[in-house]
Amino acid sequence: MSKLTKQQIAQRRNYFKFVLTGMPKPIDKRVLTATELSWWETILTARNEIIKNFDNSNVIMGLKSKTKENE
Repeated sequence: MSKLTKQQIAQRRNYFKFVLTGMPKPIDKRVLTATELSWWETILTARNEIIKNFDNSNVIMGLKSKTKENE
């Protein structure tokens, strides 16, 4: 596989963030088993951590971050 340019990486990461932030949907937790509920909470926690650290990860990868540029 060929190496991606910074622009291609940024586009794919932005799409990933778009998909990730659009993920939450209303879930009736009453229909989940205890195991499913535990996994669902783990997924939501991981999702929130990824979103919270997304701009820092962009900077680490050498990409521009609109949030970090304005600080």
